[in-house]
Amino acid sequence: MKTLCIVGLVITALVASVCAQEPVRANKVSNQVLGELDKGAQRAKPREPDAVNQALLPPLRMELPQAKGRPLENRFDLNVNNAPAREVFLSIVSGTRYSMLVHPDVLGSISVNLKDVTLSEALESIREIYGYEYKIDGSRVYIQPAGLQTRVFQVNYLIGARQGRSDMRVTAGSS
Repeated sequence: MKTLCIVGLVITALVASVCAQEPVRANKVSNQVLGELDKGAQRAKPREPDAVNQALLPPLRMELPQAKGRPLENRFDLNVNNAPAREVFLSIVSGTRYSMLVHPDVLGSISVNLKDVTLSEALESIREIYGYEYKIDGSRVYIQPAGLQTRVFQVNYLIGARQGRSDMRVTAGSS
């Protein structure tokens, strides 16, 4: 039994000594990695001066992008009560980029209360209620009186061929 205890102690000591030692390959690998890192640090480019970096970077510009298409129209409130139509139309474009051309036959009075509308929305509302026609051509606004208007429209039709046929039969009899 004494021999068995000594053998057990020897095995335990051997197992403990094997676990305590660090593998040799791990040290060689970690030393190689550290050596390569040192070489890379030595080969790194020196830092460029700030003047060179500033010359390479484009200047920082803080501008809003330009909107393409029509310019934004101003919004306004229109509150008139029994005002002459000609005066209402002329006052709508005051302070805007538009010119107003009112036909001499535009008569009558207008009463509206419109809030936060554009020029086009105001003219559309007045047309729906009072029948005054308008046309916007660039920066000019044309106002026509309410009533019937004659307009010519060019319509392109599909080209087609027409065919026709007629039959006539005459029967005569004698008695």
